[in-house]
Amino acid sequence: QPLFMMFTPYAVHGPTTPAPRHVGTATVGPFLSPSVNEPDVSDKPPWVADLPTEPIDLITQLRRNTQETLLSVDEAIAALLDAFKQHRDLDDTLVIFTSDNGHLWGEHRLRGKNMSYNVSSRVPLAMRWPGHLEPGSEDRRLALNVDVTATIAEAAGVPLPSEIEGMSLLGSTQR
Repeated sequence: QPLFMMFTPYAVHGPTTPAPRHVGTATVGPFLSPSVNEPDVSDKPPWVADLPTEPIDLITQLRRNTQETLLSVDEAIAALLDAFKQHRDLDDTLVIFTSDNGHLWGEHRLRGKNMSYNVSSRVPLAMRWPGHLEPGSEDRRLALNVDVTATIAEAAGVPLPSEIEGMSLLGSTQR
């Protein structure tokens, strides 16, 4: 029988407060993207020019807190997969990892997720399903949230009504 489970931890939404066991474990250094605090924002909306630059030490600390907070998420996912191993065949389990948004870390003088720049609109999407997906393979197709629904339905053998939007990410890489 198909089983659907969705795990949606609140981390790393603010405040990013790492578990005490993870404080000081981050490996990120100063964020040196060329678009951070860019001096010439004349190609951006006029309101961006009025924004102050972001202190690199603040951005670095926020990135460290985020990385350290995510370690607890990693542990929770590992615990869930271990529990699945005890009750289900993981080789017959489709695991999808994604996020709800990317994040700006001072690029174009912006921080957060609500700006229409590439770094805040691109999110990770990784899938694992032994025997169905080649380990380490990469699919460069554009995927949207609605495609995740179609993918889960196909994996479970559930036909989607014709009015449902989205395309399964399983199978052919041709669209």
